[in-house]
Amino acid sequence: MTSLGHRSTEIPLHESLMLEVIARLPVKSIIYWKCACKKWRDLISDPYFVQLQLFASRGSLLIYERNSDIKDGNPESLIWVDIIPHEADKYRLDFIKTLNSLHVKVMSYGTLQVGSVNGWICYAHPAGIFYLLNPVLKGNMFLPEPQLNLNMLSSGFGVSTVGEYKVIRICYRKLSNEPGYKIEIEVYTLGVNRWKRLGQTRYNLISLSQEVESGVFVNGHVYWIINRRIYDFDLNSETFLLIPSPLRPGKSQALDKVLGVVKGRLSWISWCGVRLEVWVMKEGSWCKEIAIEGGHANPCLKLLVTCKPSCVIDGSHGTSILIFHDHLRKKVVAYCLDTKKFLNLNLHGGCFEAIKGYRPSFVKLWNF
Repeated sequence: MTSLGHRSTEIPLHESLMLEVIARLPVKSIIYWKCACKKWRDLISDPYFVQLQLFASRGSLLIYERNSDIKDGNPESLIWVDIIPHEADKYRLDFIKTLNSLHVKVMSYGTLQVGSVNGWICYAHPAGIFYLLNPVLKGNMFLPEPQLNLNMLSSGFGVSTVGEYKVIRICYRKLSNEPGYKIEIEVYTLGVNRWKRLGQTRYNLISLSQEVESGVFVNGHVYWIINRRIYDFDLNSETFLLIPSPLRPGKSQALDKVLGVVKGRLSWISWCGVRLEVWVMKEGSWCKEIAIEGGHANPCLKLLVTCKPSCVIDGSHGTSILIFHDHLRKKVVAYCLDTKKFLNLNLHGGCFEAIKGYRPSFVKLWNF
C-alpha cells in the first residue's frame, strides 16, 4: 500500500477535508462526483486525492460471466460489483458496470486474470498477448509480445517498492537428458518497452500434473503454489526462490490449497472435508490464524463439498471475507473469517466462470 502523500498547496483546506470524506465513499459515487463538473474532475485527479482513495479503497468483485448471446463478439462479460455493508452480517451489492465493450474487446475463452495492483488489472490472452485495464479510468494498454517461445506455466503482476510495475511469465521446457522440466522466467517492466529474459532457474519440476494459479502480489513480491511448494519472485531484485510452506512433512498433503492476502499479509488457505485452515506470513514465519473444524456438521466445511474459495477481500471494520463460488447450487457465498458467519450477498451465478477480488483506484500509468 502506498503511503499518503502531502496535501497539495493548491488545494484549499476546506476542499482537502471534503476530499478526505469523498475518498471513503463507494467508488461508484466517486465516479459520479468526478463527472459532475471540471473542478471536481481536477480535484479527484489530483495526486493527493488519488492516494487518499487508494488508502481507503475497499474490496469489490470482478465476475466473469459466460454469454449465451455473443453478437458483440465477446463470449465472456466482465461484471464489476461493489460490496457495501448494509446491516449486521448483510452486505448490499452495488452494480457498477459491465466491461464487455471496447475496453475488453480481446476478452475470450481462456483469457486469464494475471493479477491486479493499484486498480490496474493484468490479463493474459491465449494468443500470448498481455494487456492492462483500469475499469475506473476506462484505460488500457497492450504489452509487446514476449520473447520466449515456450509454454507458459503461470504469470504474475505486481509493483516493486520503488514503483516499477512488472509482469512475470513463468515458462517451462522439457529436459533433454532426464525426466522433468526446467523453469525459465521472463519479466516485462512498464516503461522499458521490452521483455527481459532472466534465463533458467535452479528449480526443476518433476511433473506438470496440476494447474498453476496466477501469482499473488504482496508487498513487492509475487507468490505461486507450484506442485504444493511456494515460490517467491522479488520484484526489486528479480530473483525467484523457493520458500517454506506451512506444510509439515507427511501431514496435510491431501489438503487443497490456495494463496491469498489477509489483512495485507500473504496467506495460505488449505481445506478438506473435515477442516479449513488459514495461515498468515508474519516476519518470515507462518502463523495459524484460523482453524475451522467439525466436518460436514460445520456449515462452512459442508460448503466445501460443492465449491472452493475464489478469493479473499477486505470487509468492513478490518474483517476479511472469503468468497466461495458454489457451482452446483449456482450462487456466490461469502464467509467472514473473523466472525465465522455467513454473509448474505444475494448473488446468484449460474453462468459465472470465475470471481476475483478487486480494489479500485484512480492511479494513472500514462507515464509508462
